[in-house]
Amino acid sequence: MRKLEVPTLEDINRKVIEAANLIRTRQDELEVIIQELERNKTEFGAGKIPEQAYKDNSMKYEEERKKLEREIATTCTNCHQHFNRAIEIINEQRPREETKKRRNIERKVKRK
Repeated sequence: MRKLEVPTLEDINRKVIEAANLIRTRQDELEVIIQELERNKTEFGAGKIPEQAYKDNSMKYEEERKKLEREIATTCTNCHQHFNRAIEIINEQRPREETKKRRNIERKVKRK
């Protein structure tokens, strides 16, 4: 039986928390970008900014939005991989078939 790798699980936990914090930060940034896109659209519709400025701003905000969405998706994937590794480590702690067989033999011997 493999011993539980507590330091490894602690490291995975730390990485997951870091990833979650990064995701939350990027989501907040994304929310600001989406609000800016809406504000840009509203100002253009009201005639407060010229069409070229509207297009330039929209292009800049869209690029930033796509970049943030990619980063969030990548971080989510990395986080998922950390969870999978933790599950593997935990599953390695389950008794193996040989251990189960030994226990069954011991029980049968005790009953006799």
